Amino acid sequence: MFQENVLALLTILAFASWQGYWWITERKADQEKPKTSHKVNYLEKHALLLIYIPLMVRLFGFNFFFTPLPFLWQFIGILLVLIGIGIAVSGRIALGTNWTPAAEYQIKKEHSLVTNGVYASIRNPIYTGLLFAVTG
Repeated sequence: MFQENVLALLTILAFASWQGYWWITERKADQEKPKTSHKVNYLEKHALLLIYIPLMVRLFGFNFFFTPLPFLWQFIGILLVLIGIGIAVSGRIALGTNWTPAAEYQIKKEHSLVTNGVYASIRNPIYTGLLFAVTG
């Protein structure tokens, strides 16, 4: 039980760190290359609650599965979360100030196509990373 709670807490911390990084880099990108408009997509801003809520409930001892998952599966899950967040963050770093939220569909001033870094081998590293992380 202790190991499961530690893994759940690590997962929450990993997603919270990723989200904090995202907010900080979004503000920096907006300052250096302003958006053409300021639309807010509340679903996108709060989608991570779908991840946080089950994890928080798990910390209080409730299980979503009929039988607890073996520790090995939980460990594989946290590895997928960390690998996924790593891929997503590397994609965000490669984009730099060219990043805009997908829901806003806009071109920024001096926007350019990024084909270096992780984008040289993965077409959509942010989505790929999130797919790994959410699967974990």
